[in-house]
Amino acid sequence: MSKRSSRPFFGILYIMVHLPFVVFWKIGITGIGIGASKRAKQIGRGAFGFPIPIFFVPIPFCYDIEQWFHRMFKGLNVVFYKGDGASEFFWFPVLFFVIPIMAVVWMGYAVLITFVFDLNFSALIDAAVNSL
Repeated sequence: MSKRSSRPFFGILYIMVHLPFVVFWKIGITGIGIGASKRAKQIGRGAFGFPIPIFFVPIPFCYDIEQWFHRMFKGLNVVFYKGDGASEFFWFPVLFFVIPIMAVVWMGYAVLITFVFDLNFSALIDAAVNSL
């Protein structure tokens, strides 16, 4: 099944840096069972050098969010090889926008977990600091 016909509800949104071309950053998605590291190996076969996962977030509607990022940064898109994932690389300024958004999602998860499990993080931090 092609990527376009299989739009998972939940997946992993990631950003990778390409070595040795550290000015090229890839915004992509992968399945929960595959993971960003395995995806990096798949991409690395078609390009000189290799991508390294820098940040990821499991998120619903990952395909739609990835496509939104790609449309938003269309002007920063760079194709420096032919093959799997070649159209998903962008110039480095994208990281200053994508990584903070992904971090906010992680913070949202932390807040949700705090409320669901009625956690008191300040008490946990105080206990950890006092035990030192």
